[in-house]
Amino acid sequence: MRSSMIFYKYVTRRFLQNLLIVGLILLLVIVLLDFAKLNTDVRDTDISFISLVILQIIKIPSLMDTLLPYALLWSCMITFNKFNIDKELVIARAIGLNARQIIMPIVSASFILGVIACIIFNPLGVISYKKFMTLLNGYRHIAPMTVNIGKTGIWLREGTKNGYQVIKGSAFSEKNMTMKNPSIIELDHNDLLTNFYSAQTAQLKNHHWILKNVSNTTKDNKNTWIPYTFISTNMTISSLKKLFQTAKTTSFWQLLDRIAALKNAGLNAREYEFEFQYLISTPLLFASLAMFAFFFVGTIEPRQMTQKRLFIGSLAGFCVFFYINLIKSLSTTTILPIYILGWLGSVSMFFLSLYLLLFSERMAK
Repeated sequence: MRSSMIFYKYVTRRFLQNLLIVGLILLLVIVLLDFAKLNTDVRDTDISFISLVILQIIKIPSLMDTLLPYALLWSCMITFNKFNIDKELVIARAIGLNARQIIMPIVSASFILGVIACIIFNPLGVISYKKFMTLLNGYRHIAPMTVNIGKTGIWLREGTKNGYQVIKGSAFSEKNMTMKNPSIIELDHNDLLTNFYSAQTAQLKNHHWILKNVSNTTKDNKNTWIPYTFISTNMTISSLKKLFQTAKTTSFWQLLDRIAALKNAGLNAREYEFEFQYLISTPLLFASLAMFAFFFVGTIEPRQMTQKRLFIGSLAGFCVFFYINLIKSLSTTTILPIYILGWLGSVSMFFLSLYLLLFSERMAK
């Protein structure tokens, strides 16, 4: 029992060390590639190099969702491969440990890492991404567009040439891009009212809100009724849909409230529901990746063979991530119920990895 605990602590420590090293290397690569893309995006602005670097640093936490699965899988493979080369797997077998006992420390650590990624890394990533986009739009002189959906209805805010406008509605139909019972407040740069509109409906079309049965109050407090009017906007159908359907800007702790608010407003919440189900399945996915890695490099074989299996395992890992990303791309479709689709990647990976683990154990006997 004592020897097993010593082995567990040793394996966990080695795995976490490799995870840190692999994670930092991957982070450096991703940041450099992302920095090159960012530099291209702001080419026509007057942003300084120092500001560009600060902007990239702010974005780093939002890259963790992309980084962690790859870092986890490769650090697992490297750890098991090193154990094999150093004959430490032979020692583990000699003290009576089977495959499940050997990988348990890494599987447990991977599961815990998945929990941390869900409840800590994801909210931090959302905060950093929002901050990054706010600063980037400022440097590019793009009028910001924001949306807030709550119990009081839907609130939209966008910058205009003369100030900004706030639009509030009770519900929104994505089918014909129409807002019910809208109120539009136009303010200047000094936050002074210039116009107030209250209408029966407002339809977004060709960079205009088409208001019907409109009551208009001007800054001189003059009130008039008109059957319809046009209000120019920078919003487009695609940009407005992105505002409603970007789960990336909603943290794990806010997802359930956002889903309820979207449904209450008559909007499609499927992408947010998928994101929530996917996030809570992350610990199972990470644990499955650890078992998956053990199948390829966790068997006792000559060094030359383990190197080949490491290469094959890396290729298989890319196939796994392609499969996971394919499932994510189906989040807005109705092919499968959202609860099945959200857990499909993690559950299927778990059973595949479990089968491979049991198969490798039978082969070792």
